[in-house]
Amino acid sequence: MSQLGEKIDLRVSRTQNALQTALLTLLEKSPFTKITVHTICKFAGVSRATFYMHYQDKYALLRVCLERIWGEMNQEPGDQKEMIRRVVALTYQHAGLFKNITYNDSNQELSQMLSESMVTAMIEQLKEHKTQGDRCPVPEQILARFVSGGMAHLLIWWMMENCSIPLEEMTEHLNILAEHLKSLAMGPDNGEGSPGA
Repeated sequence: MSQLGEKIDLRVSRTQNALQTALLTLLEKSPFTKITVHTICKFAGVSRATFYMHYQDKYALLRVCLERIWGEMNQEPGDQKEMIRRVVALTYQHAGLFKNITYNDSNQELSQMLSESMVTAMIEQLKEHKTQGDRCPVPEQILARFVSGGMAHLLIWWMMENCSIPLEEMTEHLNILAEHLKSLAMGPDNGEGSPGA
């Protein structure tokens, strides 16, 4: 790649990072429904024309931001318990942000977006487990959507309750539920043969 090409790529990366950081920072204090493209651009120090060169609208930017958050969570490998610990810790750490994403979300579009980002992260985890020899008779898409949907709604409820259940206790509750769901999906013997064999 030419030096000019590298400079353009670096400029694009910096602009996108500035816009993502601006939205994530604004979401810590304001509901997503009240944040405008104008506000994001002003905070990031870029023009509206530049914004629309990179993102179709603020929803597209939000999707990228959520992918970035979950991507950071999944940078290090971990088992099911570690993944749940990270999800709960991430929710607690960004409670204000997630609460402002789902606040006044009458058509559930943003809640769905949050759930979808969890599904994507979970499918990657399930694929990783598959390469390690874990078997599941249910397709990854189905299991990931089933678990993520319930987990997303539970965590949203927890946030709206101002995380009234302590972090460690909430993590333990989700671990217990996950173990029960794993038994349902894979069988009590974890898929290694049939019951009573």
